[in-house]
Amino acid sequence: MITINLLPADLRPIERTPLPRFLVILAGVALAAVGVVFLVAMQIILIPRVRDALAEEEKVLTNLRQQAGEYQTLTVDLQNITQREKALQEIFKTRTVWWKNLDVLCDLTPSYVGLTALSFREPAGVGAARGTTDAGTLKLDCIAAKAEEKRVASFRRILKGEIPPEWGSEADTTVGKEFISDFVNEGILDYGWKVVQMRDYGDQPAVQFTLEMKLKPKVTPPVKRATPAARPAQGAAPAAAGTGAGAQ
Repeated sequence: MITINLLPADLRPIERTPLPRFLVILAGVALAAVGVVFLVAMQIILIPRVRDALAEEEKVLTNLRQQAGEYQTLTVDLQNITQREKALQEIFKTRTVWWKNLDVLCDLTPSYVGLTALSFREPAGVGAARGTTDAGTLKLDCIAAKAEEKRVASFRRILKGEIPPEWGSEADTTVGKEFISDFVNEGILDYGWKVVQMRDYGDQPAVQFTLEMKLKPKVTPPVKRATPAARPAQGAAPAAAGTGAGAQ
């Protein structure tokens, strides 16, 4: 059925929004306002704070990366310094203090023997002192007054500590024994002798001879264990300081 309201417009009742719809609209407006306020708060307060925190963390991370790079550099430098220190310690341990043994050699040399030349030959090859049973060869070119070969034997016995020297700090064989202990097998290589004329002394006869001694290495050479019977030689044991020309 159709109802027609014939009253004038100003007398007609005003149609209002139903209460449920009105409440829904108010709730939507309130939620929209809350959302706007939250967004504004995020843009003005939260996001700048987060950005500042990220910037601080990035600074910390950059500093940590720099510190890590410095640490790696210092670690490499420390390793290099440690290697150099070990090398210097090895050199210090294996060095030969020449002046001491040369001083002892002067004490052991009798009056009838003169040293015409003294030289020291290093082992051939790089690092040969560690791979061989000797650390070099001390060579003495000598001349003994008068044509008496027994003086050559006497000088060798003095150097080996079998008989006392003519002079020195001790009038016994201790000096010679300590001197020869720095050489392999405590041995002296003798290449013979020959009679020569000493022109500076009125063509008097003299005995010219050469002695060689193998210096013991301070570092024991590696022992080859290819066969069970392989053993280090007697003269391959660690030695005390040797001597040679041109050292301390």
